[in-house]
Amino acid sequence: MSRFSTYSLVGLALLLVGCGGQAPVSGLTNPVQNFTEGKTALDAALQLPENSNPASQLSEATYKLNTSYSQAPTPQRAAAYAVAATAKVSNEIAQLFGTSINRSRSEGKSVVHQFALGLAPWKTNTFGMDSSTNPASILLSFGSGKTETTREYPDDPTPAQVRGALKAVENDLRRILEVLTPANLEEIELSPLDMDDPTSTDPAKRVKVGKAEGTAIRATSQAMLGLLDLVLAYDFSFTSGSFDFDQAMTVAFGAAVQSGTTINASSLLPSAPFGGVYEGGSARLLLMVSDWLGSAIDTKTAADLLLARTASAPGTTPWLGEVIGYSNSDLEDMRGDAMEMKTNLEGAGSIKLNGQTVATNIPAFAANPVGLSSMLPNLTPSVVSSKYRFAPIEGSWNSTFGGLFPNGVKYGTVDVPSNENRFKLVEELLGSLRPLSAAN
Repeated sequence: MSRFSTYSLVGLALLLVGCGGQAPVSGLTNPVQNFTEGKTALDAALQLPENSNPASQLSEATYKLNTSYSQAPTPQRAAAYAVAATAKVSNEIAQLFGTSINRSRSEGKSVVHQFALGLAPWKTNTFGMDSSTNPASILLSFGSGKTETTREYPDDPTPAQVRGALKAVENDLRRILEVLTPANLEEIELSPLDMDDPTSTDPAKRVKVGKAEGTAIRATSQAMLGLLDLVLAYDFSFTSGSFDFDQAMTVAFGAAVQSGTTINASSLLPSAPFGGVYEGGSARLLLMVSDWLGSAIDTKTAADLLLARTASAPGTTPWLGEVIGYSNSDLEDMRGDAMEMKTNLEGAGSIKLNGQTVATNIPAFAANPVGLSSMLPNLTPSVVSSKYRFAPIEGSWNSTFGGLFPNGVKYGTVDVPSNENRFKLVEELLGSLRPLSAAN
């Protein structure tokens, strides 16, 4: 069962199914005991051997730490919950990507790597904190890569189940923002959270979590929320059999290519309601702007705090950020990327398309979004050197993408091997975009 690429909207939805699941936990007690048991469960998850899945321990840790904070809020309980919830979501995403959480140093599999997704945005730009994953780039990537051809297995998720799972993930992430208040972040710097070192299975090795780490968690939580907002704004419903994502273009468009018949943009994607904006979709996209903007601001703040931090004295408990590791150049790059993203989200942004700068206005797009099909062109097909050639028909698409590109963009002619599927065609078309004013 193949799936979409990491940054595609549909793929994100499918890959995150089940992330909001909750494992059974033992009975609840008083806030002090819940905090103690929650931290014990978190430490147990971090001390597991290679290739172990810490899902049950992280679920118990998250539930008990959240309950403890609700019963009697303290900064340490807020930070402990935020760490556990971040680890839980990171682990679930890793499992759904087919990546084991373990402590080996193999690429993409270490606990450090997974914790870096939420605790150290300077280590990875997975959630959009650099210029290559400019929000406009993410908005353009909805149709690239592959997805499952049909719902092959009885337990494959329905669109309603996908949305339900994504909303459960959203609840986890928004709860992180609720507990990591400015007051709690200030106090946790003065009295840090002590926890197990996630880079070691030795329970004697401890690290401390302060304002910088808490702010980094807020930054990544909001970046992830922005992606969820984008997915939840659109309807990706379709029924198996009504559209074959992996169908070769010889089958899908062969007759049209041979006859030169126009291929309508609507045939590149499943039929409506797929790709349409949900009722309330604009409000959801405006929330996306707000979440990503908050992420950019918190990312800069986290970078500033880490740059100003004094290293822990030898023999004392180190900061979590020190254990994960960073350089000043990492932090300066992260700060610059965050400010670039902030500019993009405030409306005066830009993106490079085929080496040419194109102005973007993400708030304008969010205020009046359009369906995905309207962004794609009708095509005139032909055969050239054994490949299918697709020439866009001028004026057949919304050239501003609903205000995302205020000065307009246009497609170029693309050649695609005939045995590729139609999503390869969409990917090539998006890759051919350039300013509307550019020469052909």
